[in-house]
Amino acid sequence: MKTEPSWKASFSEWFKEYRIETFGTVLRYGPHQLLFSSLLSPEDIGQDGWKVPCPDKAYRLGVASEKSDEVRRARALGSVSVQRSLRNAITRESVVVSVIPYASSEDAQTRLSSVSDRMSYRHKRHHRHREQVALGHIDVIGVSNAAALEHHCITENERLYNQVMSGTVDRYLFQVLLGGYGEAPGWEFVTSLAAKQAAKIIDVLLPEVSR
Repeated sequence: MKTEPSWKASFSEWFKEYRIETFGTVLRYGPHQLLFSSLLSPEDIGQDGWKVPCPDKAYRLGVASEKSDEVRRARALGSVSVQRSLRNAITRESVVVSVIPYASSEDAQTRLSSVSDRMSYRHKRHHRHREQVALGHIDVIGVSNAAALEHHCITENERLYNQVMSGTVDRYLFQVLLGGYGEAPGWEFVTSLAAKQAAKIIDVLLPEVSR
């Protein structure tokens, strides 16, 4: 019986994980179901019109992206980041939430700083139209540390905005992104979503804290 060379098997496994990390995969069931359950749902937002237009995604850590010590430790635990997209057809707003478990709260807080830096750089680099980037810190109830980024992009037809808030709860790093058209609203809505996401992480992933 002809067997596949070991290097081909290793490459096949690496490429499979590379695709998962780069493009995501649907992992609603199995060992990651609890993580998916910690993401905000349309019911959590508490407003009419919010729906989930596409399946949730999971991304492996430490394959195609930078391999920092924090990422390597998370990967050793088999960690994945989970992501959910929500859309409101009435207001034309979108919300993307993600949760990433790290090996420790210290690792999560270290990654928070680097994630905020990369968000600012990425928005500056990938948009060709006139824009403005503001990076700051906002206090959020239940969140150990939070960083906020507001990005504006003026296209030929209309003005777009993204408001991104990242934070940590224990060893979990989360991100809430609000995108829409026109003038960006204040930070009250995004801050409330971040507080709700933090509370849901505690309820689902850290039940001993919520007791």
